[in-house]
Order: sequence, then structure tokens, then C-alpha cells
Amino acid sequence: GSNPTTTPTSTASISVVVVDSFKLAEDGGDGHGEKVVSVFNEHNIGNPTVTEYELNLWDDTNPITTVQQEMDPDVINTSWVISDQFAESPMVIEFNNPANGSSLRDVLDTGLDIWNNNTTIVASAGNDSMENSASAPWAFSIFPIVVGALDDTGNIASYSNSGAETVHYYHSGNGPDGGSGTSYSTARVTAMVSDIKEQLPGISESSVRTLLEKNSVYSLEDGKYIQKLDELTTLDASI
Repeated sequence: GSNPTTTPTSTASISVVVVDSFKLAEDGGDGHGEKVVSVFNEHNIGNPTVTEYELNLWDDTNPITTVQQEMDPDVINTSWVISDQFAESPMVIEFNNPANGSSLRDVLDTGLDIWNNNTTIVASAGNDSMENSASAPWAFSIFPIVVGALDDTGNIASYSNSGAETVHYYHSGNGPDGGSGTSYSTARVTAMVSDIKEQLPGISESSVRTLLEKNSVYSLEDGKYIQKLDELTTLDASI
């Protein structure tokens, strides 16, 4: 994020929940959560009133209670993509099984309680090179703000899921140590949303999305319009 042209008169202390795997390489993981948080920190304006809750899917036994009741977050970032290397985690089964009616995936995908509580969910589109696929993460859900990735040329990255029905915005997918993915574009948009909510206390969920719309740039690619986000230039509390 960056300092907007219209500067609000107050800020609020907000909480950001990063839903991710924080299992490090020496423990059989890839440190994915740490990388996502580092990108978020790089692009957040750095106000110390922003608190990050790193929800570890490996160790937390009741993520619904943690997120909804204990944390009461303003923003949820979910960049974690289920893969075979995490298959032994009991949380993978819970997270990726919407049929059980109690998974964190259900809470984020249904979103009613979170939406009514003005919690903004920012979710990665996934790295499967799919377009408007019903099997894409968060496909056709209205609750998360779904983010795809751009490559170094500003075009949709070859790995990024895409399509107007499954992806809302795009941002740079460059990550730490030369890595790339929609996880990192999502972290950048989460930083933008955090900036908005911090500087405009009490802003509604619909107004957050209106501000993202105002700060997006339409681009025509392969005959299709996509919306790109870069930095905050408009922050008008009167919307």
C-alpha cells in the first residue's frame, strides 16, 4: 500500500488473520505462511496498530472458534493451497471438506457471519492455470475478494487461475527468494484492504469493495477485461 491522496483524520486498530501453514522446511513444510506474512509486511504501510494473527492449520484444533469468536478479525488472508505435501495434516481434511458442515472452508465460503461482522476475506485464486473453473478455490463465491497473479510484464501469470466468474482482481505474484504465486498477490491486496480499514474506521464491507474498484485499472487481455490493483491513490470516506 501507499499513502493515499485523501488522508483521513483518524486511524483504527485492526486485526489481520493469516490463515496458512506455518510449518517450516525442517519440519517437512515449506514456510509458506512466513513468506505470505513477509510480503504483507512489505506492502503494509507499517502502522503498529495492525496486528497479525498467524493461524497455524497444523496445530489449531478449533479454527472456527479461534477465528470467529476469539479473534473477531477485520481482515482474513487465506493464501494456503492444499497440496499432497500437507496431506498428513488433520487440518487438511477439516479445511478441505465442505461436506462436513463445520470446516473453516465452510465458514469462509459461506461467509454470512463474517460478512455481517464487516470482516473482509481476501483469498488466493490458486495456481492451476484454470479459467472460470468450478473447481477453482472459492469459485463463484461472493464473499471472499479473490486475487489472481500478474507476471513481470503486467499480464496474467501463466500459472494463475483466471476468469471474471472466479477472480476479482490481479496483483503482482512475485514472492520472496524468487518464488511466485497467487499467495503473494493476495498478501498485497490484503495489505491494501488493511490500509483502507485502518484509515477509515467503521467502513462497511461494500465500501471497502467500492474503494478497491476505484483503485483498480481495467486492462484488455486476450479480448477480456481484467482489473489490476497496484497501490491506493483514492481513499474517499464519503462513498
